[in-house]
Amino acid sequence: MRAAHFPAALPTRHVVLVPVSTITHAVEETLGYAKALSAEARAVYVAEDSAYAQVLAQRWKLWGTPLPLDVIEGRYGEVVEALQGYIEEAARAHASDRVTVLLPELATRRWPLLQHRTVRQLKHVLANTPHVVVVTVSPTRAGRSTPGGKAHLRVL
Repeated sequence: MRAAHFPAALPTRHVVLVPVSTITHAVEETLGYAKALSAEARAVYVAEDSAYAQVLAQRWKLWGTPLPLDVIEGRYGEVVEALQGYIEEAARAHASDRVTVLLPELATRRWPLLQHRTVRQLKHVLANTPHVVVVTVSPTRAGRSTPGGKAHLRVL
């Protein structure tokens, strides 16, 4: 291959963002994967309900995850738009880097259909965003469908 086919400059850093709605097994495994990918990994929660945002922030501290939780404001029904704005801003702020968005695939009991719809919509709106890679993480419990309970990954 000729060198002309490769990008002039590869990303120097890797920023990983994990949108979350609550703490679940899927979120826990996705956060572990995020931490393994980059020291600059963060979870992001869109606060449609300030009371639940406070509860989640308290649970986050008690849970003891090493990743910070960014809480951003969002209006009811506009979770995708709020996340898109946050992710696009991260991509602009880290223009020479790669921003990877890890999406936990398993739905929560609280919003099973909304979660799947939100993931699909987020994949769609971020598909052509420069410097952004979207990856769906489908964790499984140890001893179930994959040897050793490894997470399945699908890149958009």
